[in-house]
Amino acid sequence: MICRSCKYWLIRDQKVYDNDEIIIKWKAPESQGKCTILKVLTEWDFGCKKHEEGGPLVTSEHKSGEPWQHSIKGPCPDCKEPQCGFPECTWQHCPGPDKCIGNPALREGHAGRCMGTGKVNYYDDGFIGENRTCKHPKEIERQKPVVPVCQRCTRTVALDWNMCPFCGQRLREINETEIIDDRLAGVIGG
Repeated sequence: MICRSCKYWLIRDQKVYDNDEIIIKWKAPESQGKCTILKVLTEWDFGCKKHEEGGPLVTSEHKSGEPWQHSIKGPCPDCKEPQCGFPECTWQHCPGPDKCIGNPALREGHAGRCMGTGKVNYYDDGFIGENRTCKHPKEIERQKPVVPVCQRCTRTVALDWNMCPFCGQRLREINETEIIDDRLAGVIGG
């Protein structure tokens, strides 16, 4: 009747993704586990009256896609209150991740990773996002480069071309040349 063989003795909580990647949310220290009945860490040889064979317990949650495709909003690490340990904050006076906005987010001219909002994305793979692009580096890496094509003949053209060399289609508007008369500058400004 020891915890090591109990079905209520949790040693790991993990997320499994479609690409077979495993992210461990929580792992017990060596030779310990969390009793889900007593809600405390116990040694492997601790025993109790609620013991049931079938352990140890590893909880697994399946999520579609890849870890970088899943995120939750939380307080900006640059702005949050010093006591906040989001996502597993244990501070008893924590206002919660929805209300945890520290001083830098409220300061005028703040341009940190949250761009003054006090909130950023926390991704399952551990990356903490920023609000300039609101994209994970893997999302940026996987974006296909934009290949410009002519609207008329659908052939590939260069970005700096004004006209398609294959069909003559105008690719962008060409601004008219503006002539400034220096003689009027003295009259208007003066």
